[in-house]
Amino acid sequence: MNKEEVLNVFLLANIPEIITQEEFDNVQSAIKELMKENQELKRQQKEFVEYLESEIKRLENTGFYIESIQKAAIKTLEHNLSKYRSIIGSDKSE
Repeated sequence: MNKEEVLNVFLLANIPEIITQEEFDNVQSAIKELMKENQELKRQQKEFVEYLESEIKRLENTGFYIESIQKAAIKTLEHNLSKYRSIIGSDKSE
């Protein structure tokens, strides 16, 4: 059973008989739109994590005149990546 089928079963089982078909369709449409929006946000989050990871790798492979600046930049990006992952509830394996 896919997400949409589960959603339909849930809605049918939990909505009182007084709801009209039009109201049911509106709720179902709104939920589908929210699911689509959620997928887009997850895609954007993944893209941002990948960007931060690539910037860390780029800095690690770039020769800086002052090594301490390079290390500070890498540590800052690693910190930001870690904080972002904790905010979105992601771990390194995703």
